[in-house]
Amino acid sequence: MAAALLLSGCSTSDPMAVVTGVVTVGTTPVGPCSVQFHPVGGGRPIATTTEGEGSYQIALPPGTYNVVVRPSVHLPEGWKEGDPVPDPPVAVPKDYTQATTTKLQVKVEQPQDFTKDLQM
Repeated sequence: MAAALLLSGCSTSDPMAVVTGVVTVGTTPVGPCSVQFHPVGGGRPIATTTEGEGSYQIALPPGTYNVVVRPSVHLPEGWKEGDPVPDPPVAVPKDYTQATTTKLQVKVEQPQDFTKDLQM
């Protein structure tokens, strides 16, 4: 969570909501992956990562965010530059990997903690 505060550029005195949830494709959890919250109307995105079971937690100031999900790839032992990169464990639909095409959105109306599952 501290990383999310640093990335956002907000001080700890700014009102924040802690948002938690699970990222899934259908019913399959997506993890590990990067989850980026892009403020609608511009501004610096705030990012976090999911755990292996797809759960995430992030502190966000009030606002509306387009959410981008990018799966992480674990390189096998012995992998070297030029070797093929393995596919991620769960394929994320391409539309959800860009802020301009994602269908995921989170709205923080008050600095009150809440749960928001992100299903693709």
